[in-house]
Amino acid sequence: MKYQLKSLGVTLMGVCLFFSCSKQDEHTPTPVNDMAWQLDSEYKEEQKLPLRVIYPRPDAETNASALHRKASAKWAYKTRICIQGGAAPFKFEFLSSPSSATIVGEFTRTIDPATSLTVHSMPDNYATVVWPQPSGTGTFVVKVTDQSGATTNVSWTVQTDESAFVVLDAVNGKDNNSGTWESPLATVPTGLWKNSATDATFADKIAVFKNGTYAIYQSVPNTNIGIDAGIKPRSFIAIEDKVVFDMRKGHIFVNTGDVAFVGMEFRGARTDVADNRIIQVSTKKSNYLFWKLKFSEQTTVGTAGTDNPSCIVFMDDVVYSHNIAVVDSELLPTASVQLICTFSCDGVLVENNKILNVNLPASNGAKGIHGKDDTKNITIRFNKLTGASASGMIVMSNQQNVGMLASNQEVCYNYVTTTTQNWESGPVAWNQSASVTANAANTHCYRNTIVSQAYALSAASWNGGDAVKMSGTAWVASQAFCYYKGYQEILPANVKLTTSDLNADGTINNSTSKRTMYLGKVGFEIASTTLAK
Repeated sequence: MKYQLKSLGVTLMGVCLFFSCSKQDEHTPTPVNDMAWQLDSEYKEEQKLPLRVIYPRPDAETNASALHRKASAKWAYKTRICIQGGAAPFKFEFLSSPSSATIVGEFTRTIDPATSLTVHSMPDNYATVVWPQPSGTGTFVVKVTDQSGATTNVSWTVQTDESAFVVLDAVNGKDNNSGTWESPLATVPTGLWKNSATDATFADKIAVFKNGTYAIYQSVPNTNIGIDAGIKPRSFIAIEDKVVFDMRKGHIFVNTGDVAFVGMEFRGARTDVADNRIIQVSTKKSNYLFWKLKFSEQTTVGTAGTDNPSCIVFMDDVVYSHNIAVVDSELLPTASVQLICTFSCDGVLVENNKILNVNLPASNGAKGIHGKDDTKNITIRFNKLTGASASGMIVMSNQQNVGMLASNQEVCYNYVTTTTQNWESGPVAWNQSASVTANAANTHCYRNTIVSQAYALSAASWNGGDAVKMSGTAWVASQAFCYYKGYQEILPANVKLTTSDLNADGTINNSTSKRTMYLGKVGFEIASTTLAK
């Protein structure tokens, strides 16, 4: 099903994702193009956390070689606008841009036949800026408006600069080539890394990958590569489909900021290390983008699996990293460890990721999404998680260090269903490890749909601090809503449903009029009475 709407003078195209309605006859939506992007007051959630720009950050805060600041005339320029906090969904519109640039700036609106409400669904490439034929310098200013009327601007400049890139082509490249578009390299170890941790031939370049499989290691198998400012490339982008990083012989250690990974699949993991961390940020700085990635075929969590194995992990719990976005990515069924783990991070957006049909084995990394320790200013929104995980699907453990404070956290509009049995803590868990200091401050859990074999959620309360504010959750559980007492239920009320009330994609059906009663008021689906533009 395709739809088309006009917004900001730009034609927006896409295919409905999991936030769209089920294809069942009872609520097959009818596309519309004359309805407002705003939600009626009865159906919208007010802002819990202020709007914060995660990516891209202003020029004054980023390195000149950062991914979003460079373009090539050889392929279309794309970047993702990432906003933490705010009252979703947002409207994005250009205040300034090159004339040919476009932005997918609004959710799609369709009429739900069962209720006549307008369903708001995330389109493909939402919040994505495209400049199809870059040339010269482009100045971008994007205005972001949330459902409460709050606004912020995202501003940056883009320079078309072929020298900013080094190109790899696994099929047609050669490692003694120069690395230009016309003369691409072939491999990472010999061509890009020069089999050396200190060779700076491609320092701060943006590494561009054409179709193919690329083994990741430094000099010989079972050596990791390190990303260091002034020595190695900082950003890695796939400009064609089916770019695979083979991680069986090496992982990636990041020791700087302004780092981006876009568009590739990370396949496999080392089997000879204690804890598999595919991408580990060891020296924490600012500005990280993980966009449209896939992780798959991990046969082990590591020989021990006791120290935070993860696809993406920010280590070091005494220094903050800032401005981290993990968006539009997938943890495939063959993965063995969590998608993201954040030790002590400030400004995190985990949005529109899919963790589907996983079976994560017991380990310290058996969680889907993990906001860990002193992480603050974090939004986990519009994600879909299904399958089994030994320790939780979305976990905010909040084990805090002296002098630091986890705060300003929200988990919202997610669909979470688990097949794990007898799970007291629930698939969405808060404050599991907050046993020494007070609970995190200003925490919110709202408008999620949760299906569990035991409790739906847990919210521990060890030494005082704020209770987690819980509202608008549609839940199915064999036991009760929440384990522990560290929460406060607020309006809109959380609603218990049965498995027969939900379709296979987690949307509410109308077999017993539950869709009529609850659509747009509880659970992850966003809907509203129809408002004219």
